[in-house]
Amino acid sequence: MLRVFYPESFPDEGSVLSLPKEESHHLVRVRRARLGDAVELLDGKGGFAIARIDEVAGKRVSLRLESVSRSLVERTPVRLCLAFPKPKIFEALLAKCVELGVTDILPLATDHADPAVAKTEDASRRERWQQILVEAMKQSGNLNLPQLHETQSLDSALASAAPDRLRICAALQPGSESLWTILQQESARLRQGIDLYIGPEGDFSKPEYQRLRESCSFFTLGENVLRVETAAVSVAAIVHEALRVLPESASLE
Repeated sequence: MLRVFYPESFPDEGSVLSLPKEESHHLVRVRRARLGDAVELLDGKGGFAIARIDEVAGKRVSLRLESVSRSLVERTPVRLCLAFPKPKIFEALLAKCVELGVTDILPLATDHADPAVAKTEDASRRERWQQILVEAMKQSGNLNLPQLHETQSLDSALASAAPDRLRICAALQPGSESLWTILQQESARLRQGIDLYIGPEGDFSKPEYQRLRESCSFFTLGENVLRVETAAVSVAAIVHEALRVLPESASLE
């Protein structure tokens, strides 16, 4: 299915709308779409529409709407609080977050993070990151565009966490439990939302771990030390599967 991002309100069925320049170019020049082809429009907020290409005029494409719908599936908030990695790694992670249903991405400035990395967060780079999210949404068919927050300190992230959400942290710490065990034990609470904390290559500092321990459950992904991107994708994938298969009243026998 051809997909385009249309962040505005959909008009009534039967109406004709014009796509923005970037989406028009992608349809015609990249996807080689033609008159009469069916196109799925995503608004990034759970809404979608089916249309057909009605006209191609220069660099603009017009679509005639055939149906407008909204997803009836209620999203579970999944906020990934991730120590800011190197830019190329972060860009690759953005697409994976969309595919795995992450709803919020919050980069963290941590004690052991490279201070030079956060300086790359300028307006042009954030625009590029937003476009990566949009393209991943269209590719994956996810109807919801994650919100990319500005970089925050760990204290700010913890302070802004919703009180009813499950908060868990990947930790190379004694007593850390299996992630799947925690998700099974907390499956009912999981439906209220979940905050995932992933540290930098140099791990969280001792003071940061102390603050995290006050509000988070610590989990492990095994004995090996994982890179940030490996840990983030693994955790997001496991949580994505848990939300799909675990009943709300799941308990361990």
